[in-house]
Amino acid sequence: MRRLLSWCWLVGIGAASFAGRAAEPTSPLYISQSNDADPTAPTSQPGGRWYHWLGSDPAVTHLETGLAVDAQKFAGRGQRIALRHPVPVVAVQVKVKRIGVPGPLRWEAGTAWGQDDLGRGEIPAADVSCNYEHFVTCPLRTATVNTVFLRLRAASGRCPDDYYAVYCTWKESHPEKATVHAYDGVKEVGMMYRMLRADPCGDALEADGQPVIEGASMMTRLLTDQPGAGRRQLLRGEEEPYTFVEALVAGHDPRRVGLPWPGLQAEPGEIAMDRHWQIQVAAERSPQVETAVEDLTRLLADSMRLNLKVVWDPKAAPKPHTITLSQGPGLPGGAIRPAGYRFVVGANGVQIHGHDARGVLRGIWHLENLLLLRGGPVLKPDARTREPRFSPRATCATWGGMGELATPAPVYTDGHLSLISHYGYDAIWLGWNPGPERDGDLPTRVAPGRVPEGTTYQPFTSRLRDLTERAERYDIEVMIQLTAPHPDTEADKQALCQQVRQLLRDVPKIKTVVLLDEGMGSVRKGVMAWTDTCSLLTHACWEARPDLNVVAWYYTFRDRTADEAKWEKRMEDFSRLDRRIGYMANFDSFWCRRRNGLLQCAFDYCLSLRAPADDYRFAAKYLAREAQRDGQAARPIWTKIESRFSQECNTLPEIPSMQRWAERFRAVIDFKPPITGLIANWYHQGFYPTPVTELFGWLSYTGEPPVPELLRAMARRDFGPGQEQLVLDAWQDFSEAIWHYPFYFGLSYPMNSGCAQPFWLDPKEANPRPWRRGFVNSAEAMNLGNSGEGPGSGPENRARLAEMWTHWSAGLEKLQRATAAAPAFVRERAADNWRTARAFGNNAEMTLRLIRWFDARERLQKAQTPAERLSAMDALEKIGREELAAARAALPLYLRDSRMGNLNHGRGCFTAQTIINKIDSLQKTLDEDLPRLRAATQ
Repeated sequence: MRRLLSWCWLVGIGAASFAGRAAEPTSPLYISQSNDADPTAPTSQPGGRWYHWLGSDPAVTHLETGLAVDAQKFAGRGQRIALRHPVPVVAVQVKVKRIGVPGPLRWEAGTAWGQDDLGRGEIPAADVSCNYEHFVTCPLRTATVNTVFLRLRAASGRCPDDYYAVYCTWKESHPEKATVHAYDGVKEVGMMYRMLRADPCGDALEADGQPVIEGASMMTRLLTDQPGAGRRQLLRGEEEPYTFVEALVAGHDPRRVGLPWPGLQAEPGEIAMDRHWQIQVAAERSPQVETAVEDLTRLLADSMRLNLKVVWDPKAAPKPHTITLSQGPGLPGGAIRPAGYRFVVGANGVQIHGHDARGVLRGIWHLENLLLLRGGPVLKPDARTREPRFSPRATCATWGGMGELATPAPVYTDGHLSLISHYGYDAIWLGWNPGPERDGDLPTRVAPGRVPEGTTYQPFTSRLRDLTERAERYDIEVMIQLTAPHPDTEADKQALCQQVRQLLRDVPKIKTVVLLDEGMGSVRKGVMAWTDTCSLLTHACWEARPDLNVVAWYYTFRDRTADEAKWEKRMEDFSRLDRRIGYMANFDSFWCRRRNGLLQCAFDYCLSLRAPADDYRFAAKYLAREAQRDGQAARPIWTKIESRFSQECNTLPEIPSMQRWAERFRAVIDFKPPITGLIANWYHQGFYPTPVTELFGWLSYTGEPPVPELLRAMARRDFGPGQEQLVLDAWQDFSEAIWHYPFYFGLSYPMNSGCAQPFWLDPKEANPRPWRRGFVNSAEAMNLGNSGEGPGSGPENRARLAEMWTHWSAGLEKLQRATAAAPAFVRERAADNWRTARAFGNNAEMTLRLIRWFDARERLQKAQTPAERLSAMDALEKIGREELAAARAALPLYLRDSRMGNLNHGRGCFTAQTIINKIDSLQKTLDEDLPRLRAATQ
């Protein structure tokens, strides 16, 4: 009984399924046996492209799932688990996700099917994640057994509405097909694979105890309290993959943890708020003002220990010890743009006057940001007017992959929207594939393992409308990126236009539509076909909504040449469009310059190169000349940037090169003609609450603090008073390091996969993973071969990578010292920031070792004598042992932080499990494969 009680902590956390975060178990726990395959593989890849792009996201949450468990037809399903080596088993874990609102998940475990001699219980539905699959734990009566039979049922609920999706291993292919109405036409596609490896230790069983016909095996783990060879100890604070999503759903802001600072005192000249203050609202009642006032009172009560009275009085005047909120245009010295505000702190308390309701909300967010930076309810005297530099400023979720509306659980909860708004964004963007299925069943109602019929987003119109209405409360608009198929016939044109017009009538709060050439089938038809489709859709949009913003994103039709004559032709083609259509292009892509001025062809977004890109600057000048020539207003200029990560490494929460990011954001701010609006995240990563994201929010408004002052305050808040200079110096080292990054696309593969990158002995080993998430098996694939000379050559890139590591490692040493000295109330936030920087360093160190491995392997391949072969094998042995030790040492970081390795590509690039797989593979190479080669040589 005592052992069973010691497990209550693990059962109670359900979805998160941490190995820590609550009371420690009475003894260390070990994974005795697991068939937890790498969970990062995408579940389907229709037509050779990511399923997101094809509008088939509604299938995602079901094609990835093995079995349903409910209280009706699918009650009593389970798993037979045969132990490879009998040990005292103290618990069994099973990987599940909740769909809808079923009753508690009930389980029973026994030594035979239908028995519960090993235990029974239930897991509350609220403890099972509805966003991603996680292990839940069933504590057992400890016994040394040969086989465990686990049975599952829901206390209530019926598939496909309310049930538990139990994750399984599957075979490499699947006979079912889906009809996809994609932007490049209608096609029939099949599944790619389902993270699939056979489990020789068990089968999934139907309610009658017979094996599931398709041969699935539920993903399970057996836990024991006895250490042994090959067993991994569960760590305190361990997280399941994608656990970070739960914090985003809840709207958790890491800046609010640990407030108020212990012993916080106002310094001379500062103003301290206390319980005698109040909030008086002279602004008109509106969703934005009510939302912001409620948030402010909650922050003051929960994080500042101040329960302030709120008075709504339209005639209220500013007075001491009062936060006064008002709104309206025409205030002398006040804002003249929507969402702007006047902010004053003085003897008469705090005064926030918004140009409109959005301005009141943004002014309150500014007040909250100042309190968070200061560590409590203390303010400095201030007076400034702040206005948005560009609007919209759009981001997207870090999961959902343009299918955010198609998931069973809402991605954009109110908490998530609030968090996005607090970090400075005023828009989210969604992909929308129009279609005729206005009255069709939601694809999410299809049972797991089956293919839904509808694959456009049309059935989710009501969800979209609801999202636009909820988002407006937080001053967030919902931008639509149309992934519209190219219409080949007149009937196709009419149907497409009608679908677009209907969408805008059904969802009247949509303000902006983006037409990305890559998201439209016309990209295969050429520039003229795309611009024709843009014109067609634009006129359809304006028929329904004359005030709608339409922006054409010119992306795929770029020239892989620096010839400005070709750029000129490209802009001539684009300028066929109505001048009211905004021009959008990537700010830092395609033709960028290194710090020394050398021009190079880049890929998407690159922090290590200067911005704006030459082709973006050329396009803006072309459009300005065109407007001057015609005597008309210039076309609106939009852009796409990234606001926390970059292609140098996009599987971490951010690249913490803070001063370098400030330079990048300043380049966007200072660009002429002024940029109207921007998309600040592509969907590879999406939104995270990070320091770089916060910096973008501060600089998105006029009247921001000087960057050095702002960075110092952020360092003080996140690492504690006294650590500021160490942190600033570390960020400066990281900023210098990123300038030396040898930006070529091939290098992003190992820098994204990091410690999960295999060290293959066979140079012909095939990459088992798809584009963007793949591994590399040659130095040439990374542009890091050992031959050539000059810019872009392998030797030059090697030297630059080594130089980058020199600066990055110097920053790591400083940041580690700051983290170690961080006081308890900020230690976890400091550790979060440290892990991000350390993980980038891990990736760089691994890449440098990988280069050495490839060099030694090449020596082995070219060796002419036994001595030469043995010398090369000695080098491989040495490098491999170094990498094995480094991967093992790094593993706890990734076990404790599920943010690492994420990519919004229908799963991540790596997880802790993929690193474990790599460690196992490299161990085999060193212990079996190399010795076999040595024996053959000698």
